[in-house]
Amino acid sequence: MEEQLGDSNKEQALGKRDASNSQGTSTKKKGRGPSKEVQSSTPIFLEFDDFDLPTGKWEASYGKHIGKCALKIDINVKAYPKLDEVDKKNLWEETKQKFHIDDPKGVKEKNFHMAVGARFRRFKSWLIARFITKTKAPSDDSPNAQLKPWELYEGYITEDQWKEFEAYVKSEEFKAKSEKGMEGAKNNKYRHHLGQKSYERAWEGWSKSNRIPTPTVPESSITCSAETSSTALNQKVTNRPLAWVLARQIKLPNGSWGIDPNDAPTAEIANSVLENLQKKDLMREEGKDTHEEWGIDALTMALGRMDKRGYVKGLGRGGVGLCHTKAFGKSNRKRKSSSEISFEKLEEMKASLRKEFEARLEEKLQEEMEGRLGQRVAMELNAYLSSIIPQFTSTNFPQVNRPETSASVIGVSSEVSRVLEHENLFH
Repeated sequence: MEEQLGDSNKEQALGKRDASNSQGTSTKKKGRGPSKEVQSSTPIFLEFDDFDLPTGKWEASYGKHIGKCALKIDINVKAYPKLDEVDKKNLWEETKQKFHIDDPKGVKEKNFHMAVGARFRRFKSWLIARFITKTKAPSDDSPNAQLKPWELYEGYITEDQWKEFEAYVKSEEFKAKSEKGMEGAKNNKYRHHLGQKSYERAWEGWSKSNRIPTPTVPESSITCSAETSSTALNQKVTNRPLAWVLARQIKLPNGSWGIDPNDAPTAEIANSVLENLQKKDLMREEGKDTHEEWGIDALTMALGRMDKRGYVKGLGRGGVGLCHTKAFGKSNRKRKSSSEISFEKLEEMKASLRKEFEARLEEKLQEEMEGRLGQRVAMELNAYLSSIIPQFTSTNFPQVNRPETSASVIGVSSEVSRVLEHENLFH
């Protein structure tokens, strides 16, 4: 993160300072300061894909610029949405001019703010881990090990800002938010190993290193609607399950790539994804229809649930998520026959049936218990009355041969109370 957020002047200053303080220790690793600002001798024209996300030659440079924008925000701003609108607008205008971005619909600006917000959160989290909890502190022999935050990020963080930030991090309010965030982080069970790369950039690397099985899934099996007509877009959606698996592989001791043997949950899902892809290949060879329900593919079936609304796994990047409509196109559910049931609808029906069954079961059990209780109470009362009042014969209190209702039990109980009161008068 230090490499990603910062400027060249700071890096040079740190280099001079380190050189003066470490004469005769040239064997130490060179310290990493903030990275350089995006520079180019020619105009930069950033390309965008069908998702309106950056791609092409300048994608990595755009990512560095996003980090630079996040660095310019006061670290005591609680969250990016709370940043002054004028400051947000200035950041976007600077970006739009630097990368020559045409954005008539405002979609790219929206994605830009999402990306800066995500990077701002990560930067503050890194500051906490680096300087407060020290879970990511550098080794003692690092040239930057003894630097304070306002020294490392001179011109971006002041000493007063840091003291205010540190006090807030140690407050009860922040601790409560942190605990809530850690609970939410536990839901991320299947962590990728892409680092700062996007899935698209990682896919290029996998192609060059021959990690992608051939042949890849043909475009005919794409599960998007006709609304998404772009071949490139469809191919990205098609490659999503395999990309998800590759992103979670590591280099094993034997030199091959695979899921960490100690990560059983991820291995289980990855194997299920690959099995689902193999089944589709087999169905395709047999000439069977491989098209699935809208928004459902090999990854969705392996996980057993749809992606979160607004974030389809394996397609968003840089803190920008994609909704199902953007990724898969508009649903054609209205045109489907009544025999075709969507994944979400099926889950709703299962939950509704389960709830209805439990309610009926509880009602049935309660009725049965009341019936048995009424029969037992009536029989015991009948025996008791016959023993204490000989003249109380079956003609005036008949035997009960069937379950009584709650009303009958109440009536018998009232009669017993009167009899007992009468009996107490003679004792």
